Amino acid sequence: ALKKRFDNITLLDNGDSANGDSVAGDGIYTGLYAAKAPGHYNILFKSRGKTERSGNMQKEQLISVYVRNQPDPVETVVITSVSDNVLTIKFTPTTKNGFLMGPGWANYFWLKAPKVTPFKAKDNMDGTYTARLGFSGNTPPDLSLHFLSVAQVIEDSVTHESLPLPLEEGTSLLEIKPDSDAPPPRYWLWIVLFLVLIIIVLVYRRAKHA
Repeated sequence: ALKKRFDNITLLDNGDSANGDSVAGDGIYTGLYAAKAPGHYNILFKSRGKTERSGNMQKEQLISVYVRNQPDPVETVVITSVSDNVLTIKFTPTTKNGFLMGPGWANYFWLKAPKVTPFKAKDNMDGTYTARLGFSGNTPPDLSLHFLSVAQVIEDSVTHESLPLPLEEGTSLLEIKPDSDAPPPRYWLWIVLFLVLIIIVLVYRRAKHA
């Protein structure tokens, strides 16, 4: 089913002048409309007036604008987990109004970490994305999630070096600090086993001399 919705937009004669300052009465009319969902929006401009020679006049112009998805750092959910020195990052890109970005954005989301080549996540085709990063040591590194808001197709073969925008502060969406509950180092297992062995030997000797 198709549902039509008509909203009136108030236009104000407060357009910008050549030097960027807002000037009232300069003949440029502006208006704002809050688009809550992605998709195509049809805007109909109507003007009515009266001329000296022709009398009443009316003019209409229809334009179509496509509103793209934009992830919101507050609404986007990120879940991290660690297993065998592999950090798993699963995130769900969500817009400011609570809409899922959906599948198809894998080439526009990139992850960065210190001393690590920027990498992409796998598209789970359900609105979530998953990436994995192997690390050394006991603590996984902090990461930054970047989103490239560009109106062009980024192919699967594009590397981080040839992206249309650099992965810097301007593309940063949010910072990811993985859970610090990393598994204990393996040498602690040997220490625990050694202590258990000592306890068993002591118990055995005590039972033998009893």
